[in-house]
Amino acid sequence: MMTNAPATASRRRYRARKAAGVCTQCGSVPPEPGRPMCVPCRKTTNEASRRRQRKMRVLAIVLGWCVQCLQRERMRGL
Repeated sequence: MMTNAPATASRRRYRARKAAGVCTQCGSVPPEPGRPMCVPCRKTTNEASRRRQRKMRVLAIVLGWCVQCLQRERMRGL
């Protein structure tokens, strides 16, 4: 079975940074208490996620897909 080398390296880097007690994204500063990332990295990640979700929602509406799962056809009235 072949593995995805970049994904494997990413998981390894995440685990190493988490064990070292630094931000899992940038690896340079301590994370926010109770979270794996520092505040600036978390904000950046959240903003990117929101942009991606908005883009996918618009696409789903245009194509008539369900905006929740993006797979099945949207049901009218729900």
